[in-house]
Amino acid sequence: MADLVTHVAAAYLPARALVRDPRVRAIVYLGACLPDLLYKTGVYALGAPTWFCEPTHSPLGLVPICWAAALLFEEGWRRRAFGALWAGSLTHLLVDLGKDYMGSGVILWGFPFTMDRAELAWYAPETRSSSSPPPPPRWRSPSFWRAAVKARAGAPPRRPSGWPP
Repeated sequence: MADLVTHVAAAYLPARALVRDPRVRAIVYLGACLPDLLYKTGVYALGAPTWFCEPTHSPLGLVPICWAAALLFEEGWRRRAFGALWAGSLTHLLVDLGKDYMGSGVILWGFPFTMDRAELAWYAPETRSSSSPPPPPRWRSPSFWRAAVKARAGAPPRRPSGWPP
């Protein structure tokens, strides 16, 4: 599942390679989170219908959103902020484009001209992403240590290979 950490990680490599100013890179990372933050705030916090929030996952729908967000920056930074927010948002859309929504799609690629959705169906949304924490190693569980102590109770102490006898 592409969570916010995955979206920021997907924006990290292109931003690191193409943008020298770390302040602009930070804005790109913010833009990578923007579509999901707006969509989930609208649907869950404000109770807006999904059709109202779906343009947050559209390249053209993000243009006025990024423009409005860029107005929060000082005047000399607005153009760079808009470009960085929109570029980060596009990386978000590229990651979401790979999700499998069983044929229904999520990216409104031609909004407002068409409501057709696109998907590549490369991975299921419930699939664990590489940015999710891995399950704890087996050696951290108490049952592992209890079994290890029982198995070693009558055995002589082992020495690592290469140690003198």
